[in-house]
Amino acid sequence: MKENMDSIREDSSTQAWNKLGEEWFALAQNGESRMQFIMPYTLEKLGEVAGKKILDLGCGEGGYSRSLAKKGAELFSVDCSQPAF
Repeated sequence: MKENMDSIREDSSTQAWNKLGEEWFALAQNGESRMQFIMPYTLEKLGEVAGKKILDLGCGEGGYSRSLAKKGAELFSVDCSQPAF
């Protein structure tokens, strides 16, 4: 299992996200299109999540995970990129 995680961390996609780091974190927290349109639309389409177990695979900075947890979902959030904070 550890060998698989190590290879994922070295994957070109993970490395690209790592390079974005703080820039992506700031954009994810404050980006108008995400915060005003994309995220509300997606959360609406998910419907009632209270009491549901949800896997947020590739959660990035965790914005969706935090929002879903506030709505009462039980979250399992995973991301291979390094934290930017």
